[in-house]
Amino acid sequence: MVKRLNDAGYTDVVAVDDFSRPDKNRNLEGKKLHGQVHRNNFARWLERNHADVDAVFHLGARTDTTEMDVAIFDALNLQYSKALWMICAGFQIPFFYASSAATYGLGEFGYSDDHQLIPKLKPLNPYGQSKQDFDVWLTSPGPSQGRGGVERSVEGTDSVGEREKGMDKSKSIEKPSTFLNKAAVSNTGVPTVQSTEHSTPPPPWAGRGGAWAGFKFFNVYGPNEYHKGRMASVIFHTARQIKATGAMKLFRSHRPDYRDGEQSRDFIYVKDVVDVLLFFLENKAPNAIYNLGTGKARTFLDLAKGTFRALNLEPDISFIDTPADIRDTYQYFTEAEMAKLRAAGYRAPFYGLEEGIEDYVQRYLRAETIW
Repeated sequence: MVKRLNDAGYTDVVAVDDFSRPDKNRNLEGKKLHGQVHRNNFARWLERNHADVDAVFHLGARTDTTEMDVAIFDALNLQYSKALWMICAGFQIPFFYASSAATYGLGEFGYSDDHQLIPKLKPLNPYGQSKQDFDVWLTSPGPSQGRGGVERSVEGTDSVGEREKGMDKSKSIEKPSTFLNKAAVSNTGVPTVQSTEHSTPPPPWAGRGGAWAGFKFFNVYGPNEYHKGRMASVIFHTARQIKATGAMKLFRSHRPDYRDGEQSRDFIYVKDVVDVLLFFLENKAPNAIYNLGTGKARTFLDLAKGTFRALNLEPDISFIDTPADIRDTYQYFTEAEMAKLRAAGYRAPFYGLEEGIEDYVQRYLRAETIW
């Protein structure tokens, strides 16, 4: 995201993380930043510096789908997100956050981003549930149409300049101490929300589009994921395995209705993801949770063949058992319904799977460079 913002002319970017891993910090090399803030200090920093902040992109989370400690997800994915939401809502700072297609579970209710369906979804693991819990909290009935003033219709878009003409630059909604009472900071430094009647965010965003948006990321792949280990994209692991062994082992199907390799996901290139986020920063779109995929599911067999092709090799593909610790919570199919995002004004085409794989493998993975 920092790279895309820099390319669009935004150089006064503040990066937020724990900055404890050199392999992850490598992603910031060559980027133009105004500064860095540790994630445990960010709530207080934001509260003090809100007048200088134009928008918050809250994309970080604990994403390990094999982690079973619910308390970790509650602290980092749910309570932290609530705390940032309250501060941004109170000071009218546009807030854009990452949800996940993991919230859809087995797809029993389809893959529509209709807010009416959100409470019915059944995620398959604590990670997905933590994302679901925040989505439900955000869209449940509050003082206005929803906690964020959810708009029920999708209209056209305006530029940032047009949007700002009608905005109150002072953002003086409540005194800063009020927000720190609601979005408290725990002894460990991680922001939390107190379990009181004040846990409902203030509603200053009601009726004004372009103030917030959530994005249910589908299967994102692309440069700068070297630090993710087991949670890196399948394309990342496929390319590395092919380079090391000349072959690729895919998970076999453990369901009679899917042949080996025919498990399908909606794979979206990270360059498309950040383009969408930039669009929401620069245009007025309805406050809502949106799917962010391509709208077209592709098989893992397609993915593997595309990776071999990008490496100029003949496919050599075999199948192994899906690990037992993820077998029961493994999604066999995902496909985003994309009508809402298109109706919000985003018109650009998405990378096709083969096109995205070729760009990723040949420009980044081959020499293990960053974007």
